[in-house]
Amino acid sequence: MYRFYTHSRLTPGSIAELDPEELHHLKRVLRVRNGEKIELVNGKGQLALAIFNDPIIIQSVHSETKPDRKSVLIQALPEKPHLEFILEKGTEIGITEFWFFPSERSHIQVISDALLSRMKKITISAIKQSKRLFLPSIYAHHHITDFKELSYKLYLADPKGVLFTPPPEPSCGIIVGPESGFTQKEIDYFLTTCKALPTTLSPNILRAETAAIVASYLICS
Repeated sequence: MYRFYTHSRLTPGSIAELDPEELHHLKRVLRVRNGEKIELVNGKGQLALAIFNDPIIIQSVHSETKPDRKSVLIQALPEKPHLEFILEKGTEIGITEFWFFPSERSHIQVISDALLSRMKKITISAIKQSKRLFLPSIYAHHHITDFKELSYKLYLADPKGVLFTPPPEPSCGIIVGPESGFTQKEIDYFLTTCKALPTTLSPNILRAETAAIVASYLICS
């Protein structure tokens, strides 16, 4: 059964509204027929069963409460293809918040409005594919100094660190560097100011996008 995304709150018996891009995908790409059942998700914990009769009529709604647990990937901006890959796979794995920031060696230094819009579309596609009900949040930070000591455990992906061990508290965040790695100045900032624990993700040296996915899996497990 096809699943589509809507920004609206889902209510049984009401008419569902899709944005033009989702509606085009439904009608012109997937060619959903009148009377066919579809699913709708709004990224806020609601999943609806609906009938497409142009308009779309919602039949029933399943709702879930958002978990308190936060799994935060704090990612230095990588190249655009790697950024999109990290967003897609991190969403599928279960990351609840993406924090992006430019490091000294990042190829991308600013997230434009167009890029941010593209990033949100990637996470929407990923929650539909992975059957998640909650859309992860995306935060575009401007500088490393936006990060201070957090209220939950914070890790720094570092080949020289200790082996990752899950924290006793459910929420945690992990910092992953760009393709060329962090400078020593940045590493010192994360360790001293942010109180991050250096942790190794693998006995092997991982590419930036691979490290982000492994890190995502570890903090979401």
